[in-house]
Amino acid sequence: MGVETELDRVALLTTHGDGEAEAVPSGDRFPILFDNPYEGILSGDVEVAGRSPTMMTTTAIVTLLNIQQGGFVSFQSVVYGVASVEDDGTGMSTLRLER
Repeated sequence: MGVETELDRVALLTTHGDGEAEAVPSGDRFPILFDNPYEGILSGDVEVAGRSPTMMTTTAIVTLLNIQQGGFVSFQSVVYGVASVEDDGTGMSTLRLER
Protein backbone atom coordinates (compact mmCIF):
# COMPACT_ATOMS: atom_id res chain seq x y z
CA MET A 1 0.00 0.00 0.00
CA GLY A 2 1.34 3.42 -0.97
CA VAL A 3 1.96 6.08 1.63
CA GLU A 4 1.67 9.08 -0.64
CA THR A 5 -1.44 11.15 -1.12
CA GLU A 6 -3.26 11.74 -4.40
CA LEU A 7 -1.69 15.21 -4.49
CA ASP A 8 1.77 13.62 -4.21
CA ARG A 9 1.02 11.22 -7.08
CA VAL A 10 -0.29 14.03 -9.33
CA ALA A 11 2.75 16.18 -8.45
CA LEU A 12 5.05 13.30 -9.41
CA LEU A 13 3.32 12.87 -12.77
CA THR A 14 3.24 16.62 -13.40
CA THR A 15 6.91 17.11 -12.48
CA HIS A 16 8.47 13.95 -13.90
CA GLY A 17 5.87 12.71 -16.36
CA ASP A 18 5.65 12.94 -20.12
CA GLY A 19 2.92 15.55 -20.35
CA GLU A 20 -0.83 15.27 -20.53
CA ALA A 21 -3.10 12.84 -22.30
CA GLU A 22 -6.69 13.51 -23.21
CA ALA A 23 -9.72 11.35 -22.52
CA VAL A 24 -11.77 10.84 -25.69
CA PRO A 25 -14.41 12.16 -26.31
CA SER A 26 -14.67 14.30 -23.15
CA GLY A 27 -11.45 16.22 -23.82
CA ASP A 28 -10.46 16.08 -20.14
CA ARG A 29 -6.69 16.27 -19.81
CA PHE A 30 -4.67 14.32 -17.25
CA PRO A 31 -0.96 13.87 -16.37
CA ILE A 32 0.78 10.66 -17.43
CA LEU A 33 3.96 8.64 -17.73
CA PHE A 34 4.07 7.21 -21.27
CA ASP A 35 6.05 4.20 -22.43
CA ASN A 36 6.16 2.59 -25.86
CA PRO A 37 8.78 -0.17 -25.58
CA TYR A 38 9.94 -2.40 -28.41
CA GLU A 39 8.46 -5.86 -28.18
CA GLY A 40 9.91 -8.70 -30.25
CA ILE A 41 7.47 -11.56 -30.79
CA LEU A 42 8.74 -14.88 -32.12
CA SER A 43 6.67 -16.32 -34.93
CA GLY A 44 8.34 -19.62 -35.76
CA ASP A 45 11.98 -18.73 -36.46
CA VAL A 46 11.24 -15.08 -37.24
CA GLU A 47 11.02 -12.23 -34.75
CA VAL A 48 8.21 -9.80 -35.53
CA ALA A 49 8.77 -6.26 -34.26
CA GLY A 50 6.03 -4.51 -32.39
CA ARG A 51 5.29 -1.90 -29.77
CA SER A 52 3.33 -2.17 -26.56
CA PRO A 53 2.34 1.37 -25.50
CA THR A 54 1.25 2.08 -21.93
CA MET A 55 0.22 5.12 -19.89
CA MET A 56 0.43 5.37 -16.13
CA THR A 57 -1.72 7.80 -14.17
CA THR A 58 -3.48 7.84 -10.83
CA THR A 59 -6.32 5.43 -10.13
CA ALA A 60 -8.42 8.35 -8.90
CA ILE A 61 -8.09 10.06 -12.30
CA VAL A 62 -9.00 6.81 -14.09
CA THR A 63 -12.11 6.54 -11.92
CA LEU A 64 -13.05 10.24 -12.16
CA LEU A 65 -12.75 10.30 -15.96
CA ASN A 66 -14.33 6.85 -16.31
CA ILE A 67 -11.42 5.54 -18.38
CA GLN A 68 -12.03 1.87 -19.02
CA GLN A 69 -11.32 -1.02 -21.33
CA GLY A 70 -12.80 -0.28 -24.74
CA GLY A 71 -12.44 3.49 -24.27
CA PHE A 72 -10.04 5.88 -25.98
CA VAL A 73 -7.29 8.29 -24.96
CA SER A 74 -5.11 10.62 -27.00
CA PHE A 75 -1.45 11.54 -26.56
CA GLN A 76 0.66 13.67 -28.91
CA SER A 77 -2.14 13.65 -31.53
CA VAL A 78 -2.37 9.83 -31.58
CA VAL A 79 -5.61 8.19 -30.47
CA TYR A 80 -5.20 4.89 -28.64
CA GLY A 81 -7.77 2.31 -27.65
CA VAL A 82 -7.61 1.18 -24.03
CA ALA A 83 -7.00 -2.58 -24.07
CA SER A 84 -6.93 -2.90 -20.28
CA VAL A 85 -6.75 -0.89 -17.07
CA GLU A 86 -4.50 -2.32 -14.36
CA ASP A 87 -4.83 -0.89 -10.84
CA ASP A 88 -1.58 -1.58 -8.96
CA GLY A 89 -3.16 -1.20 -5.52
CA THR A 90 -0.99 1.81 -4.57
CA GLY A 91 -3.09 4.55 -6.16
CA MET A 92 -1.62 4.22 -9.66
CA SER A 93 -3.08 2.52 -12.74
CA THR A 94 -1.50 1.41 -16.00
CA LEU A 95 -3.48 1.71 -19.23
CA ARG A 96 -2.42 -0.88 -21.82
CA LEU A 97 -3.02 0.71 -25.21
CA GLU A 98 -3.68 -0.30 -28.81
CA ARG A 99 -3.31 1.81 -31.96
